[in-house]
Amino acid sequence: MVNSINLIAFGTFGNPNGFKQTFFVGSKELAKSVKTFDINTNAIKLFNSSKVFSIRKEYVNGFNSIAYSIYTYAKEQNSDRSGTFIGSSILFTNKIAKEHIVISQITEFHNQLVSKNVSNNTISVNHSDKFTVVKPKDFDKIEFNLRDIQNLDCKQNTDKNLVVFCSINQNDLNKYFEKSIDLLSSYDTIYFTDSHEVAEFVHQKGVFKLIQNVGERRDFDREVNNLIEERQRKREQSILDFEKEIQKISEDKLLTIQEFKKQIEQAERDHLENEKKLKESKEDINKIGLFYDDFINNAQDLINQLRHNNGKLEEVKQIHNCNKILFNNGISDLKRPNYTTTIPKPKPKGILNTQHQGQEYEYSGGRNRKQEREEVDVNVYKIDIFKVATLVLAFLLIVTWVYFLFYKSNSENKIEVIHKQLNTAPDVQHPAELLKIVDLNPISNSILNENYYRIVAKYLKPNMKLDDVVKVIFSKNPTAIRDFYSGQEEVYSKHLLERNMQCFEVKEGVYYFSKDTLRLIPSYKK
Repeated sequence: MVNSINLIAFGTFGNPNGFKQTFFVGSKELAKSVKTFDINTNAIKLFNSSKVFSIRKEYVNGFNSIAYSIYTYAKEQNSDRSGTFIGSSILFTNKIAKEHIVISQITEFHNQLVSKNVSNNTISVNHSDKFTVVKPKDFDKIEFNLRDIQNLDCKQNTDKNLVVFCSINQNDLNKYFEKSIDLLSSYDTIYFTDSHEVAEFVHQKGVFKLIQNVGERRDFDREVNNLIEERQRKREQSILDFEKEIQKISEDKLLTIQEFKKQIEQAERDHLENEKKLKESKEDINKIGLFYDDFINNAQDLINQLRHNNGKLEEVKQIHNCNKILFNNGISDLKRPNYTTTIPKPKPKGILNTQHQGQEYEYSGGRNRKQEREEVDVNVYKIDIFKVATLVLAFLLIVTWVYFLFYKSNSENKIEVIHKQLNTAPDVQHPAELLKIVDLNPISNSILNENYYRIVAKYLKPNMKLDDVVKVIFSKNPTAIRDFYSGQEEVYSKHLLERNMQCFEVKEGVYYFSKDTLRLIPSYKK
C-alpha cells in the first residue's frame, strides 16, 4: 500500500452494536488498523440539524494519513439518546487531494448516505455494514490529483483537539482545510461547525479547545500565524546555530594549523635527519585546511538553502548532522607530522556536538582510538623508534589517501556512507571498534531518579567490570529494571555505557568502572 484513498461510512446504532464504521472503498488491511471515527460526547456533541466537519491526522501501518469527515445529527432506532449521528469520511495515506475536490466528493457521498439510510431523522439500519451507499461519480479521478503531505509528521501525537466555530460553506471550509494541514502539527483533530449549540456545549465541557473565526474574532487565523512565526523562529535559530559552528570551526582551523606548524618546526630542530619526511608532513597541512573548508562549505550551502526556503528544515538538519558525524570520525584520522616522542602531540580542535535522531549510533570511537594510539607510542618507544616511525608514516599516508578519496565523493553518497559506518558491528568488545546497540525490549522510557542511582553508587567500586556493574543495577532495582530486562544484560550494558561513557575506561578491550556517579541508568515505567 503506497497511496490509498478510502471511503468510509459510520454511525451510532444503539444496543447492541453502538458505534460502527465500514470501509466501502479502500484497503481492508488499513480498515483493521485505523482508529474509529467515533467522537467523545463528553467533549463535543451533535444536536438536531447540526453539522460538524473534521480533519484528522494518524500514523497507521507505517504511513502518514489524513482523514476528512462529516458528522450530521441522526437518531438511533428505538432510542432517545442524545448526541447520536451518522457520518462519512475520506481517508488518504501518503498523499492527499486538493481540498475543494475532497469537500465536493465527501459532501456528495454523505448526502447520498443520509438520503438512503435516514428516515424521519432516524437511521434506518442497525449496522454500518448494512448501509446503502453510492460512490461519487468522480471519485476514481481523485488519484490523478494527489500531492504530498507537506511539513507534517503524523507520528507525533499531541493528545490535543481543536473546535473552530466558523462559517462552513464550501469556500470558507476549503480555506480552513488548506491551513489545517499546518495546524495538525499542534493538534490531532480539528473540528469545524457553525452550530451555536455545538459550540456552547464544547465551551461548557472545556475538554477540547474552542476558538471562533467569525466577525472580528479571527482566532483560527491567529493560530495559523503563530505557527508560521514559530517555524520561522526555529529556522532562524538554526541559521544562527550553523553560523556559530562555522565561526568556531574556522577559529579551530587556524589554531590547529598553527599547532601543527609549531610541532613541525620543533621536530625539524630536533630531527634534522628526518628533513625529507618532515617536508612531506608539511604538505598535509593543505589537506587539513581542505578538510575543514569542505565542512564549512557544506554547512554554508545548507544555510543558503534555509535562507531561500529551498529545503525542509528537518531534512537539512539530518544532512548537517551526518556531515558532523563524518567530520568527527575523520578529524582524528588526519595524518600527523613525524616528530620525536619528547614533543607533545598536537590535538586537532573542532569536535562538533551531533544530535541523536533515533538511529542506532555506535560508540567507542575517538576516546578509545586515542588510548590505542598512546599504547602504540609506548611500544614504539621501547624498540627502535626510527624503524617503526617509517612504517607508521607509510600506514598513515595510506589511511589519509583512502579517507580523502571517500570524503570527496558526491554529497549524494554522504548519507549512505555514514549509514555504512554506523551499521558495522564488531564481534568482540574492543576500544577501536564500534558496537551496534540493539533496542531493549521493552524500549527504555525513563532513567532512575537520584535516590535510586545513589543507592547503586554505594555498591560500585573502581575497576569493577561493566558486567558486574550491570549485576549490581539489576540486583538493586528489581521492579524498574530486572523484571523487564532479565536475560538482556548484554544489550542493557551497551545502553548503560552509551549514556555514561565518561564513567568507564577501557583496558585490553574490556570496560571498567572508573569514576563519577552513574546518573543516566536506563529503566522502564509502565
